[in-house]
Amino acid sequence: FISFRHLLYGRPITIIRNGKIDQKQMRRARLSVDDLVEAMRAEGIANIRDVGLAVLETNGNVSVIDKKDADVSEIIISDGEFDTQVIKRLRLTKKEVLKAIKEKSEKELFLVMREKDGKYYKVKRDCK
Repeated sequence: FISFRHLLYGRPITIIRNGKIDQKQMRRARLSVDDLVEAMRAEGIANIRDVGLAVLETNGNVSVIDKKDADVSEIIISDGEFDTQVIKRLRLTKKEVLKAIKEKSEKELFLVMREKDGKYYKVKRDCK
């Protein structure tokens, strides 16, 4: 099930994680090295090895976070939907995540994030 928003705008695409470029994602996003380096310079980062995270956002901007500031949480569930790419990369299953957060279904959740230390942060949906 793909939400209308994701269908219309897509999802953010991680281009660099911990100084490693994902060339497949760069090609998929049609992002050039020049575009990437320009975004890095805008954040004062000169070396790709110093990038903790670079993400092509759904609005077309590239967000770049310095490695020293990249204590990044992973969004596992957003608006009641699992991000299958994230759980696959983290080598988790939906069942494992639901068990860890003591929930039966993701549909009742607004947001679930997994911290670097493996702890989870969850926000339930409002009943409105």
